[in-house]
Parts: sequence; structure tokens; C-alpha cells
Amino acid sequence: MLLRVYCLLFVLILFLPTLQHSLNILPSTTLVGKETDPPRAHWSSTGWLDGSFQEQYSKRRDSRLGLRDYLVKTNNQLHYSLFHRITSTEGTDVVIGKDNWLYEMVYIAKLDTASKDDGSLIDARILGLRKLQDQLEDLGIAFVYVIAASKAELYPEYIPDDLRKESLEPGITTDYQQARASLEKHGVYFVDSHTLFLNEKQEKGYQLFGPSGVHWNKYGAYLAWKNLAPLVNHQLRVPLQIPPLDHIESRPSEPVEADLGGVLNLWDNALTSPVTDYPVFAIDPTANSEKPSILIVGDSFLFTLVDIIKRTDLATDVDAWYYFKRHFKYRLKEGHIMDRPAAIDTPMDKRTIDWQNQLFGKDLVILVAAESGLPALGFGFIEEASATIEKFANAQKR
Repeated sequence: MLLRVYCLLFVLILFLPTLQHSLNILPSTTLVGKETDPPRAHWSSTGWLDGSFQEQYSKRRDSRLGLRDYLVKTNNQLHYSLFHRITSTEGTDVVIGKDNWLYEMVYIAKLDTASKDDGSLIDARILGLRKLQDQLEDLGIAFVYVIAASKAELYPEYIPDDLRKESLEPGITTDYQQARASLEKHGVYFVDSHTLFLNEKQEKGYQLFGPSGVHWNKYGAYLAWKNLAPLVNHQLRVPLQIPPLDHIESRPSEPVEADLGGVLNLWDNALTSPVTDYPVFAIDPTANSEKPSILIVGDSFLFTLVDIIKRTDLATDVDAWYYFKRHFKYRLKEGHIMDRPAAIDTPMDKRTIDWQNQLFGKDLVILVAAESGLPALGFGFIEEASATIEKFANAQKR
């Protein structure tokens, strides 16, 4: 009798993926990361003989397998728990550091790396940035550049010892050090979150990056805004009004603060949602309702800056140009910036950009980019915007 029960259970286990696919008998779970649904396989004699039909059929079948999400997470968890290894993360090279702090390898590789530039390339880019700043000022638009700190630079103590390099010899400079010196020399308005965060870490000890995230957390983004406001408010007709902090709370990470932990697709909450620090604001409901309109151009660090705008009602509207390739539009609803863009992930065609509304109609332009991306700077926006403003100025003279 017991043998029959075991056989029945075994058969049920074999058919469980099919039952899940057809009936959804178990609650669904979600895999993090970009996946595309393989197209349907179309039979042909050539495809059958060379094996391409079978390969495509298998890919589609595997992607639609019932319980696939459960099986992927379980497989990943076993690899991590038993061997402390990470399975494929779709192009994101994740490193497990000490105390389960996670890093992306590209940031570790840049740590303690001497600049390959003699300073002339970075200086030329900063000169272009200063030119754009002056052009925007002539149009009555405030500008600031935000250097987004690297987690590897800020928390090197958790990086595995075998990935650490010797500190640079005196007199050898990094791209970041060259850029900072050039920004100061040419008078560009900038927020250096690298130095800002190091000072904050030493003085107050709050986390500025989540243990499982690659981007600054919302407390770090708040500090960037707090230091950004004094640089631009003298340029703005309607100044930024950063609300005071009520308190800092430590709680499980939101997805953006644990983005690296998310792409591992594990069951372990210690990696997918570790505790980090969040700002809680003392919002004044009677504060001035007049607010600036903002354009933010940058890499993925811009989204946490936008999140602080939403939490504090800093702006009337926000256009975000992600890598100057995709457009996210945020608009007011009942007096508040919406949690999700009205136009989500819209590809940008540089030939049809509405410069009049999305640039000339703004009060403030912010360029934000990770320090690891230096000496490249601006994603092409600096040159395009500067040339467009020149065309606009020449047309006005005619």
C-alpha cells in the first residue's frame, strides 16, 4: 500500500509542472531580469535536419514550463547555499562580498585605477559642460552636474580580498580626481556625492547604499538633493524647497535598493531585501505650491533622484532622459508627481525631440552620471543640447 502511495506521489510530481501551466494551482512568483518569450518554432524539412527546429521548440517549451519560476529560484538558491556561487544574471556580473554585500564587477574594476587620460580629454569635456551651463543661464535655466558615487569606492571594506588592488602611488590620479579638479577650475556647478558620502559615512554612519544594491539608496539621494539645492536656488525664480527630515528609519530594502539581490532570483530575503536606511520627511502641507519644472539627464542613478521628487513634491513636472536614449515623462496628478510615468520607457529619436517643451520650457536641468563612467560624460546630450541652443539663438537674431 505504501509503495502505491509513493508511486502516486511520484507521478503527481512529474505532472505538477503541467498542472501548474494549465491550472495555476500554486501562487505565481516573479523572476527579476529581462527575458524575452522565444518565438514559436515553425517546422521545415531544413530546420528538422539541421536541428534548428528542435532547438527553437525546446527553448519555447522550457520558457513556458509550469513552475519554471519556482525551479529557477530553487536551483539558484541551492547553488548559493551549498557552493556560495551565483548562477547566470543576464549580463550583470554580480560579486558576493563580505557579510553578503553585493557589488557589480564593473565598479570594482574601476576602483584604484589610474586614469589613462593625461587630463586633456576630461578637461575638454568639462569645458563643453561649462559652455552648456552658460548657454542655459542665458535662457534663464539653472544647471547642475551630479557625480554619482560608486559603491565600491564608498564601501571597499566589503569587497573580497582577492579582488582588491594596491592603492595608487602618490601623484597618480584617477578619472574622478581629474574631473573634480577640472570642474572646480572651470566653475561648473556640481555635486560631488563621492566626497559628500565619504564625509557622511564617517560622521553619521547611516547607510548610503543598500547591501544588495548597486545604486545609492534614498537617503543618499536625499543628501544629493540637499546639497544640490543651494547651488541652483540663486538661479531659480521658484527655488527648490527641500523639506526637513523627520527621522531616518532602517527597514527592508525596496527593489531599487536591492537591485543586485533581485537579479540573483533567490528565495533568501537576506540578499533580496536586506535592511537599509530611508529618509522620512516632515512635509508641510501649507508650503508654497509653486515649484520648478525639471529635466534630468543621466544613467540609472537618476531614478532615485526622481523618487525623492515624488516623495517631497519638489517639482511640477519631470522629464527624465535615460542615457539620452529613452524618455520618461512624469506629470502632476492631484498636486503630486505620479508614481509611474505617463509615458513609460519611450525610445528617443533625436531628430524629433521637443526641445521647446522638454528643455527650453524647464527651470532646472540636472545631469547625473556615475563616476565609474568617466572620462565619458553626458551621453551625447551636452553636444546636442549646446548645438540646439546655438541654432535657437541664431534664429532669434534673424
